[in-house]
Amino acid sequence: MPGSSFIYFMYGVHALQYVNSASNFILYGLLNRQVILSSFAQCSLQ
Repeated sequence: MPGSSFIYFMYGVHALQYVNSASNFILYGLLNRQVILSSFAQCSLQ
């Protein structure tokens, strides 16, 4: 039977997947905003 530290470690590893999935929409939203703002800046320079 695995020790309690291994079990807590595995809970942490599995939690990382959920944290990644939950934060993806924030990250991609911020990146999308930067792309849109940079394209507007390039259009206004031309």
